[in-house]
Amino acid sequence: MALKAVGQPQAATTAPEAERFTPEYFAGLGRSAAQGITFGTADEIEGFVRSLLGEKTYKQERDKIRAGLEKFRSDFPVEAYGTEIAASIPTMGGAAAGLARLGVKGAMKQAGAGGAAYGAGAAEEMEDVPVSAALGGALGVGGEALAPVVSRQAKALGKKIPLTVGQYFPGMKRAEEALTSMPFIGGGIRAQQERGMKAFPVFMYNRALKPLGVELPKNTSPRLAFSKARDIFNQKYKQALNGVEIDASDNLLDDLSSIVASAKQSAGMAGEKKAADFENTVIQQVLGRVKDGKLTGEAIQDIQKKIGQEATRFGKSTDPIDGKIADALTELDVSMMDLIAKYSPANKELLQKTNRAYSQFVPLRAAQAKATEGVFTPAQAMAAVRAEERKAGAAGLGRLAAGEGRMQKPIEMAQRIIGPSLPDSGTAGRLLTGAALYGGGGALVGAPGDMSPEGAILGLAGGMLGRGATTRGGQAFLRGMRLPESIKGVKVPPAMQKPTVGAIPATAAGLRAPATAGLLSQQVGPMIPQAQASSLEDMAAGGNIVGYESGVDAAGDPFTFAKMSDGRAVRVR
Repeated sequence: MALKAVGQPQAATTAPEAERFTPEYFAGLGRSAAQGITFGTADEIEGFVRSLLGEKTYKQERDKIRAGLEKFRSDFPVEAYGTEIAASIPTMGGAAAGLARLGVKGAMKQAGAGGAAYGAGAAEEMEDVPVSAALGGALGVGGEALAPVVSRQAKALGKKIPLTVGQYFPGMKRAEEALTSMPFIGGGIRAQQERGMKAFPVFMYNRALKPLGVELPKNTSPRLAFSKARDIFNQKYKQALNGVEIDASDNLLDDLSSIVASAKQSAGMAGEKKAADFENTVIQQVLGRVKDGKLTGEAIQDIQKKIGQEATRFGKSTDPIDGKIADALTELDVSMMDLIAKYSPANKELLQKTNRAYSQFVPLRAAQAKATEGVFTPAQAMAAVRAEERKAGAAGLGRLAAGEGRMQKPIEMAQRIIGPSLPDSGTAGRLLTGAALYGGGGALVGAPGDMSPEGAILGLAGGMLGRGATTRGGQAFLRGMRLPESIKGVKVPPAMQKPTVGAIPATAAGLRAPATAGLLSQQVGPMIPQAQASSLEDMAAGGNIVGYESGVDAAGDPFTFAKMSDGRAVRVR
């Protein structure tokens, strides 16, 4: 570009706004997409092909294509850069497998390789490739480090429990925790956390019921879910024991005596009398129901019901010995069903599945009994699991140490993601929110202190936007959402149940895209020498530079003038 005048800058004319949906617009979209797919080399490829078919040289064709790309980027930056970045993502996805085969494994290394490749492809000339590739690689690694990542466990748990953005994306958890102390926003985050904690018991009941192939609706209240689970076990045991008849053989009695002896031992000397009463209960409830040498399924159900009632009665006592008797009765309840499965070939498979599910349900029942409104936390559930496993002595402790206790793995997963206990009640936060509302209202009326009405309005609007982001709809927008199988009884088509891409995953994908790193490298590269020279130019020009203007002198050499705020022009190159 030639420099037409040196002196007072001329008035700028406003360029007409470019139109969308014209042939040139769609051509620009196509070229942007091609750039993304080919890692910034589509302009060179097209220029080479055109030079073979036409009369112009490769450089002329390439520069013409680049000029068109730059104009499209200037006129429609969102479409141009968005299309190029989006188009590079699937290409990088395919290249990842090839990089892995070459030994380049891990998200960081592959992001660096993709950024370097795009930086090299986007370089203006061959001599620019080394610097551009190095910058692209560094920016690619930085983009991968910045991009929020959702863990596979959080993704799986999020289908069963409503998670906050911070729980869904572990890298954002600390930022979310910091926001919980803020007015407006903090209350919304805590409300979302509480919704997730209320869904936890239902999630755990469903995990216990999994061997039976039964699942309770996610929106079931914790207490109702407990009652439904209990009814399911009663129904399954009734079904499994229907028509069952077991011989009251010596082997059966020996196995039953072993269960009783184990329970009596756990009661210790202090509970010797109550342990003896426990033994009598077993004799009365079990042996007393044997008729004609047989123990029927109906009798077994009656025994199970009576044992459960006794376990509940002893469990309500504050006496530690009574607590041990309650544990012994619970153990008898579970072990006796295993015993029935052993001696009864009829419905053995169903009975074994029911026993396995019921064994997993037992610690959850203990946690629910100590919870407020049936909402037990992962911490309470884990305490119950430890208590149940310790009853088995060294074997139970070994299972706990190996992470193989009953329901231990799903509880530990939930602890990592939603936390061990309910969030803070929010009393302090409510006070802050109230203060903010009163302060905001006062500012709008009289602007007390140094706060202007405009500042108060902006603060109030910011708080409302922040609170909106913590609602269910706002959280779904940020992390993506999936429609349920049915809404109010109306079945949702499978195609509509596919998850949508949320704002955060979309941003993360953009940060990871090789085009992002490659395009930024073209912006950062020229800025480095300019930044190094800027201090000298500022000194030479008096430090009042308002812009630059370049041109070519009579000898054909390029030059650059710094335009000053006082109208002067100082040559700096």
